[in-house]
Amino acid sequence: MIRHKNGFTLMELMVYMAILGIIVIVAGRAFSDSTKFRVRTQNILEATQEAENVATIFKADVAQLGAKSSKEAGAAVNGIEAGDNFSNIYNDVYRDAANGDFSSFLITSSSGQSDLTFRRVRYGEDGSYRAVEEINWFVDANKVLKRSCRTINNLTPPVDVDVMCPEGSAQDARDNAVRIATNVDEFKVTAASPAADAGNAGQQIFPTPGNEFRLIPRTGGEHFFNFKSENSALEEKGADSVIALSQFYTNYDNANGEFKAEPNRNQVFAVNSADYPGPGLWSDYCENRGLITFQAGHTYEISFEVPFISMSPDPNVPLQAFVPGVDHMSVGLRGSDGEYLRDSTVSPPRRLMDDFLFFPPYNAQGSGKRYMRFTTPVNATGCLALTFACYSPKASQATIQIKNLKVSEISGQNYMFDDAFDPETHADEKQYIKALQLKLQITRGAGETSEIEMVVHTPSNGPRD
Repeated sequence: MIRHKNGFTLMELMVYMAILGIIVIVAGRAFSDSTKFRVRTQNILEATQEAENVATIFKADVAQLGAKSSKEAGAAVNGIEAGDNFSNIYNDVYRDAANGDFSSFLITSSSGQSDLTFRRVRYGEDGSYRAVEEINWFVDANKVLKRSCRTINNLTPPVDVDVMCPEGSAQDARDNAVRIATNVDEFKVTAASPAADAGNAGQQIFPTPGNEFRLIPRTGGEHFFNFKSENSALEEKGADSVIALSQFYTNYDNANGEFKAEPNRNQVFAVNSADYPGPGLWSDYCENRGLITFQAGHTYEISFEVPFISMSPDPNVPLQAFVPGVDHMSVGLRGSDGEYLRDSTVSPPRRLMDDFLFFPPYNAQGSGKRYMRFTTPVNATGCLALTFACYSPKASQATIQIKNLKVSEISGQNYMFDDAFDPETHADEKQYIKALQLKLQITRGAGETSEIEMVVHTPSNGPRD
């Protein structure tokens, strides 16, 4: 009887061990690569999250750059107990007004990283003045991004001191700066070219070039009242394309000392002067002589000046003819039916664009030029309309001017950033800079990086908000 033994030969065992070794090596490499990939992915996610957090904080912080006017309560006339005025201007916000620098920021460079310092007003919950603050963003020698804050002027006695920046020197503030992010390889802040705020950077589409504009009052209809619109005769004010508006309807009931229950408004529609043969229906002018065509996705800009405001009989005493925070002034798009333009590609149709609010001037010198930029999601055709809802008792006695009303199509980018332009050597031009660009790069782990490039609009930089 022959017995057979079950088992592996030496050759089979060696082959088996070789195969097992290969499997272990491959599995080990796969596990190692998986671990490294997971770590790298985690580092990238952390870098991206931190970069996005920094960008969010930076944008919210810097967007307030140059804020200089405040909303103060004060006694008003004829029964209004408190008139809200965005009128106080705090010159401490400017870098060096005495030498022509009406900007509110300074950009320097150290070891290839930007050092940004800017000023702004700190407000209370009601929009009133609390202090002027100076903020500093910088990267230290260890590639740590920091933010410092100090108070350079405040109320006497100070208010809300528990949330205000401490007083002291700029160096003291830097020494106590808060850490924002670590391993920051790039923190570069570039100012936009001042030409971006010139107002004529695009192609003017209304009024037609070489033409002037007229404002046709809306008459008839519920809650709309006619008022006076005429070419201004105040040539000493430099008025070359100016319409004077007066005899505003006021929603203040002088007899009872209170606001009227149903608000009423004044509204005017803009048309080319060449298309104005004489008095006629505002709806006809809008439909046939004032229509403006807007292309979907294109950028447009509405601009105008409010050079003068007066009150009869003395034009040098404006008082509180129009009170910010009380009176409503806006500019926007309307159809010939007087209604907002709507996007009919969605259901239900929604308003194509909200009106832009603008503050009335608070003195006889007016309050400068307004710029309002927008895009439309669909092609649209409509008229430009200005709406006034007045609650101040003296509004009916006042005259307000609208000068050089224009609509332009802005081609290309809204802002241009050129490293060749150094704002610190062009101090007189810094006041016209309305945007800053941030380039940020943060590294984590063994070189995993996240980069962010963004533009922060700074509309309050310069002598006017």
